[in-house]
Amino acid sequence: MQKTTRRIIRTWLLPGASVLAYLLLANHDYDSKIKNAAERNSFDAYSLSDILMDIQKLKLPTCYQLATILTGTEMPVYRELAFFILVWVFYYVFIHVLYYSAGWGIRELFRLRLPTASNLKLSKQEQWKQILHSESAFPMYCLVPTIGDVLAHHGWSQVTSTFEECGGIVLSLRNFFMYMFLVEGGVFFVHYWMLHKWSWGKRNLNHDSHHQYVFDDEMTTWSGYAFEAIDGTLQGVPFVLYQFVVPVPKFLTVAAGASVGIWTLYIHVAEPALPWPFMGADYHSVHHIYNWFNFGLFTVLWDYMHNTLRHPDEATAKFAHATKQKRKDLKELHQMWSKPKST
Repeated sequence: MQKTTRRIIRTWLLPGASVLAYLLLANHDYDSKIKNAAERNSFDAYSLSDILMDIQKLKLPTCYQLATILTGTEMPVYRELAFFILVWVFYYVFIHVLYYSAGWGIRELFRLRLPTASNLKLSKQEQWKQILHSESAFPMYCLVPTIGDVLAHHGWSQVTSTFEECGGIVLSLRNFFMYMFLVEGGVFFVHYWMLHKWSWGKRNLNHDSHHQYVFDDEMTTWSGYAFEAIDGTLQGVPFVLYQFVVPVPKFLTVAAGASVGIWTLYIHVAEPALPWPFMGADYHSVHHIYNWFNFGLFTVLWDYMHNTLRHPDEATAKFAHATKQKRKDLKELHQMWSKPKST
């Protein structure tokens, strides 16, 4: 009975919670949302002199205003295309700033506090390989938030411009926690089912290219973004998908994106550990060592429900040492550990 109940919960919790969140929390008046967005976007003209005036008021022009300058108001199709490109360029710059500044910052903290850490031992040549691996995926990564922003700009998602539009700070935070709960479930689904369990996904989405980095001294902050482009992009889709389910202020969606960017760098350096219930670097290191277990993002919740949680322990350290001496390929590791345990 307990086994059946647990299977039902882990199968239906994410879709059930998604539907309930949409029914109970979402703004279903799309006509008004789209109309209000259209009114915000309707201005006769926006010129360079307008930009200079805004800058004097310490107000930066939006990508939509810049697109209007580039294409004019008489060419809406070109304006929308320019808008899409400008938003993509913004995120392409943003991901570079985040990757290099946070990646460098975390490494400097290790040099100051833990100068003997394993993640500092990788050669410059291998570090550059990880950086170039990441760079090759950045253009596609940036499509996900770009699509989300463009749709939100036109009122097609649940993202609000301010906390007030979301019902105030308290309701905004409530919605944000629900949003992150669903995002974590979505990321778990992509990581576990699509990339590790689904045979077609394993063959064609090439998550193995990220799992070439196995042991502590093979991973650095630079390996945090080193995925096949389609693989890493899919893991970002839940952040946009659930913007159509739960009303969340724009500020919080940006904060979530930046936070997961830094978090992804941190969990690929094996240490330091964080308290329960966080899925810290030590837990993610277990995932790379076994090529299984610990598929979650921020917390252990979804792994606990799917019986894929494995705690860092002495047995893992011994297994890592043994497989480092006699390396196992990823397929062999998958066959060893992917068999379902009794629940």
